[in-house]
Formats: sequence, C-alpha cells, structure tokens
Amino acid sequence: MATKARFYRVTTQNGHGESTKIVSAPKKSVIPSVFENKDIKVTKVKHLGFMVVNAVPNEDMDDVIFVVPDLSISIEREEAGYKSLSVQFDDKVADVDKQIKDYHSGGDFYET
Repeated sequence: MATKARFYRVTTQNGHGESTKIVSAPKKSVIPSVFENKDIKVTKVKHLGFMVVNAVPNEDMDDVIFVVPDLSISIEREEAGYKSLSVQFDDKVADVDKQIKDYHSGGDFYET
C-alpha cells in the first residue's frame, strides 16, 4: 500500500501575473501538460519531495479528499493532481468510499 506521493511547487504565468500551486504528479515532465494552454505558461517547477498522503471523507461525507499533513494542504476532486493520487492510492480511496457508503446507509462509521 502506497503512503507517499511526489509533490511539486509549480509557478505559472498569464497576462495577469504569476500564480503558484502545489501539486502531485508522477514526474516533473507531465506538469506542463496539466497547466499550460494558450494563456498560461509554466515558468518554474520545484520538486518538494515525497510526502505522506491520507485519504479522508470531505466535510459533507460525499467525496474523498487527499490531505498532505507536511504541506498543510488538501486536494479535492476538481484540483490538479487528484486523478493521479486516486490511481496511486486506490486502496485508500476504496476504504474511504466504504466509510461514506456506511455513513449514508446508517452503518458503522469508523476513522482510519
């Protein structure tokens, strides 16, 4: 069972200035394909290392989010990197999906 994922600090630039995001990606070379388009260019990518990732239910108990304690971030479904984390941590996602299903069916809810 995987416990860590690779994270990067990505700086992008558009006509309004620079923006910085922290994302998970399997390798540095895939990052431009996630962010770049005709208006946005990746200007900097810094590897932050391998970080522990936890899968937990969101506040509404209707979806899985990923929490990275060392970076004090959470990653929701619509954010860059969510899909790759879902694949890498599919076993953790399945456990949380079961928690959510049990919660909504009146079953026993448990913390992991």
